[in-house]
Amino acid sequence: MNHMIHIAAISQIRLDTPGRAYYRRKRAEGKKPLEALRCLIG
Repeated sequence: MNHMIHIAAISQIRLDTPGRAYYRRKRAEGKKPLEALRCLIG
């Protein structure tokens, strides 16, 4: 189950989606890549 959620999050980052914009905002706030990914998932 966690693997499927992870794949969905990675797909959002790769494509031009609102999830990608959210991920980039979190990165701009200074979060590390995995922290930003966890924010996107949760």
